[in-house]
Amino acid sequence: MNRSTILILLYAAFALTSCQKKETEKLSSNNLIASSNAAQITAFYRYFYKGTGNSTDAKKIFSGNSVNGSNWTFSALNNSGLGANGSPAATVFNGNIYVFHRSATSNYLYYTRSADLGGSWTADAMLGNFAATSGDLSACTYGGKMFLAYPGNDFHLGDNSTTIHYSYSSDGSNWTEVNLPYTSFGDPYIFTFHSAICILYTSTLAPAPAFTILTSVDGINWTKGSQLNFGFFRYAAATPINSVDLGRPPSAVIAGMDTDGQLKTTMSSDLVNWTTPVKITTRSGQLAFTSRRPAISITCGVIIYKAKTNTNIIYALPSGNGYLEWANAVGTTDESPFMIETP
Repeated sequence: MNRSTILILLYAAFALTSCQKKETEKLSSNNLIASSNAAQITAFYRYFYKGTGNSTDAKKIFSGNSVNGSNWTFSALNNSGLGANGSPAATVFNGNIYVFHRSATSNYLYYTRSADLGGSWTADAMLGNFAATSGDLSACTYGGKMFLAYPGNDFHLGDNSTTIHYSYSSDGSNWTEVNLPYTSFGDPYIFTFHSAICILYTSTLAPAPAFTILTSVDGINWTKGSQLNFGFFRYAAATPINSVDLGRPPSAVIAGMDTDGQLKTTMSSDLVNWTTPVKITTRSGQLAFTSRRPAISITCGVIIYKAKTNTNIIYALPSGNGYLEWANAVGTTDESPFMIETP
């Protein structure tokens, strides 16, 4: 074997080792946990929730998936994560699904990501800004950034108020936390409305719950609206991005529960004037109740919530000027589910 041949073989070995090292580093950085036959989950509506109880399996995050809002399938996030504490939140960003949650052992916020529509998920990663909360999260995507809104780390619903916190990221890895100078008596809920991003919160509890809405066009500078003449104890909000009825802007919908757990909805085309809250009823005419925060899809086509007297997850569909409780979806939880829509 001559000197040239030896040099060629050494170079080939070095190149192979280098490629293997880069591929290992790439896999390590993504931490993608997936079986060889992992496949995308076909769904338009998705809700994420923590399992029921405190066992290891119960602390996992699961997903209910549907293409039409009526037929639901069940799946588990296959990331062997740390486990969840409390209610998760989720959003779609740059084609990826991000799911956020508190750790099972602390109030610090973590996230997992799927690049293949739920077929596989990255290992849990902690938000680098050490954000933490003792309440429920909400999430949305706006202006090329992801946003999370949440109450303070010492908040206990019904016992005290909290300053409003939010974190944002333009790349999914680096996060900045902001503490807003506004006080909420409920878990703040972040959502988009036309060309603005909004935070809905309960600004007072006495003599009755009342809402206030913060709006921003850049996600940094916020304007406080007037206090509304109604409010809910737990709540979620959404606005369709596109209007089916051309020429009329789509209306925002708030789904919430009163202090007894009775579910109601209200609509507004300007975030100032809202319709009289309409009760959600069952198909048999009974009132619908929940014990946790409901979830509403971005197009306002489905509302998901935990039952008040058990751990079943229920869905309601639009009917007339309100929503009608339809049936059980899939899965059980003792926390709040969170809804998103995917392509």
